[in-house]
Amino acid sequence: MEEKNVNQASGEKLYKSWQYTEKYNKHETHHTLSIQGKRFTHTAEIKEASQAMKQRTDFNLDNVRQVNSYYGLSRNIVAVVILVLLAIACFALVIAGFAGEMMPLGFVGLVLVALFILLAVLVYKRIKPAFILEIETAVPMSTLTTNAFAYGSATVNFGKKKHSPLFYLILVVLWPIGILYLLFGRKGGNKYKFIMDPETGMDIVDTIGSYLIQE
Repeated sequence: MEEKNVNQASGEKLYKSWQYTEKYNKHETHHTLSIQGKRFTHTAEIKEASQAMKQRTDFNLDNVRQVNSYYGLSRNIVAVVILVLLAIACFALVIAGFAGEMMPLGFVGLVLVALFILLAVLVYKRIKPAFILEIETAVPMSTLTTNAFAYGSATVNFGKKKHSPLFYLILVVLWPIGILYLLFGRKGGNKYKFIMDPETGMDIVDTIGSYLIQE
């Protein structure tokens, strides 16, 4: 993602430009927000060998009446707590194994404790960004319209994947993998990821209103 301040040769100043990305499975949509003169532009593009798309929205800044912007970061704390509880349960297995002179059981418990603690740390470090930008404009007939961009918490459902009975049998037999699937894998068969670094998100929130609503 890039942030730009450019003076064009034509003399028209590009005050600000921000870029961020959405990923649906293996497909990427690149977004650009820019302010050039009295024009606000939002462009969404897909540039792939299998498909290409470009969508653009423009409006005059003189018609902007209100701006609402939000950028936030969140973690899956519920999953972290579950993994920590599983680590504690496995630690009880370690104590029972070594106390009862069942060394293999104790070592298995140690491996599981280390695994769940590692997963808890990785999940805690996984930060999910969210971004919302709503711009209200008044058209010449004095009718208010809202241009809204909301990303980061979107859900995509093109139809759930159907798994075979063997798949679920494997999850039961290899129960640690089954637990991870229940925590992170049930996403309707589709993966969504929003990519916007904190600097870009915070800069949009801090500056977009003052750029769009000029006295």
